[in-house]
Amino acid sequence: MEHLALLRSLVKPDVVAVRNALSDPKTDLIGFLRFAHHHQLGAFAYWTFQQLGVTDELPARTVAATRASSLLERRRTERQVRQLRDLANLLDAHGAQVLFMKGPLFTQRFYGSLDARGFSDLDILIQSPDDLDRIEAMLLDAGYEPAFRVLISRRSSRYFAHHFEYRQNGLPLDVHWALQRHFTFAIDYARIWATSSAVTFQGRAYRTTSDEYELALRLVGVLTDLQVGKLALRPLVDIHRILKAADHTLDWTAFFSERQRERILRPCLYVLAVVLDVFDCRDQFATLRRLLEPRLSSLPSVRLARRAVLESRKLDVGQKLLAFRLYESSLAAALSWWLVSLPFRFAVYAGSGATERSPGDG
Repeated sequence: MEHLALLRSLVKPDVVAVRNALSDPKTDLIGFLRFAHHHQLGAFAYWTFQQLGVTDELPARTVAATRASSLLERRRTERQVRQLRDLANLLDAHGAQVLFMKGPLFTQRFYGSLDARGFSDLDILIQSPDDLDRIEAMLLDAGYEPAFRVLISRRSSRYFAHHFEYRQNGLPLDVHWALQRHFTFAIDYARIWATSSAVTFQGRAYRTTSDEYELALRLVGVLTDLQVGKLALRPLVDIHRILKAADHTLDWTAFFSERQRERILRPCLYVLAVVLDVFDCRDQFATLRRLLEPRLSSLPSVRLARRAVLESRKLDVGQKLLAFRLYESSLAAALSWWLVSLPFRFAVYAGSGATERSPGDG
């Protein structure tokens, strides 16, 4: 809990609490940095220390090691930014309409700096699964290679999976026709496109998802991470950053109504409650808390997810069952869907080195 307390201070951010922790001889800073890296937050921690002006209070060896790690991450970031620009030019040249998701656009938009968060891949959302063959042909001509397999047929695999991965010079690109797949989900893709907006990044405009769907995307992604036993704190920090940016402009009553219509309300409510609990930020988002709390009575205790993310145990049956209880279906139906879809998802995602990737990764 000592490491979580310091992370909470960085997330809010609370410079007084951070300075107090750094000046406390009992603070295990090396242990905290290991904790941050384990949860994919090493870049965020160092960047926030810089933003708060406290790097002079860190041990010199720690600063040097963290700076070296940041430089390596920055080189990868620059390669992915070039990949993003080249991809956008390729799509424009062929008149292809896509939404850009996650990656450098998300980091710049919600963190304000590419140094604040690492990312592993680029993601685009196409308008229809029928567009996939045309987009794939463009990518193959441009030097991308498939990094997925299909089981039985591409059509059956697309029914159970939500993206195919392609690679160019070792850099992955995920082409999505869905944000996530589950037989209960009724996500309104027409509305996603209707509410999309242009984000300017390094002098170029990119069409991307609205704040509303950036948040919904991340919330559903945590459900997937929980289900596959790889929930870390970084996705929860991402959600906190979106809340900071959009809390005063989002109509929460309308947000909950739309998620109910899309049949993803239960996981969205639960993950929002987990974020407020883990980062102890209920007062920071008082309106959300007031509207959220009466809706939580039928959901599992947030303590279960907090324990899951902090213990980070792999192949935890309890985590999987917790995730199944958050779908808008019976536990038996959710388990049956998982068993039927597993071979198809494994075939698609195993080629990229993971059995499943949430839409909130990257």
